[in-house]
Amino acid sequence: IISGDTVSSFAYDGNRVRKWNVATYKYGESWLSGDIIGCIADFDMGVLEFYRNGRSMREAFTNVPIGPGRAYFPAVSLAYTENLVANFGSTPFKYPVPGFEPIQQAPHQDLAKAEKLCHWLYRLLMLFDRKYEMIGLESSPQVEDVMSNQALLMGLAREFLCPMASLLLSPYIVEACLMVMLKELCRIPEVLGRSKTNVLSVREKRRLTLLLDMMWAFLEEFEMRQVLESILSYLLSDFRHVSFVLEYPHQRQSLLMLTFVLQHPHTRRYLLENILFDKIR
Repeated sequence: IISGDTVSSFAYDGNRVRKWNVATYKYGESWLSGDIIGCIADFDMGVLEFYRNGRSMREAFTNVPIGPGRAYFPAVSLAYTENLVANFGSTPFKYPVPGFEPIQQAPHQDLAKAEKLCHWLYRLLMLFDRKYEMIGLESSPQVEDVMSNQALLMGLAREFLCPMASLLLSPYIVEACLMVMLKELCRIPEVLGRSKTNVLSVREKRRLTLLLDMMWAFLEEFEMRQVLESILSYLLSDFRHVSFVLEYPHQRQSLLMLTFVLQHPHTRRYLLENILFDKIR
């Protein structure tokens, strides 16, 4: 059954710019590759409404039948060569609508834990980054000082990363927490604002390298694979999102973040051998 072909089926077609419910009527806007199409269902009022890139295209259907014995499920019809990514709440929505929740409930408890752990880990990285600079300013820093600081850092980082490992298996947590911390460590907005070159400073590169070193040290390989796949999936989704301005901020941020991650030798080698070209093999 194609969506919209029955009395209890409702659909929006951005190619034809029409809505469907047995009959068809003009509705909405023509969609483009990279658009994010959202749908909200208000079953208190019996209303269905579609959104394009966070902007309402007005109510599509009213007086939607509700009551005992009725259930509605999301569905899609694709033509040959067409494809999409469906998100029912497995990752944070790009354009959440106030007052409405996704079909898949957000992992609120795990999210709260991950946010705290990422916050503490970020502060730890910043603290030891400053300590590293202070040691570097000394005329002849002792090897013991450098090693003892590294040992202390790894010992403390273990207390944060070990409980984070299972949480990071969730793409939702990776996008909502880890990606936020990565962007803060690399200072992505500042890097984008540099007029001459979009490169990491020595300090920013050191922070990212330190974090990835710690993750490889304390996470199992299958955990790192899942984390890296979630990171790449997020960056690809952000890159594909249609841009409304000529500066292409989403695309530039995604490319920069991918470039920065690939500057870490162990991560780059693993991505090249196991993830980036998996379909070619």
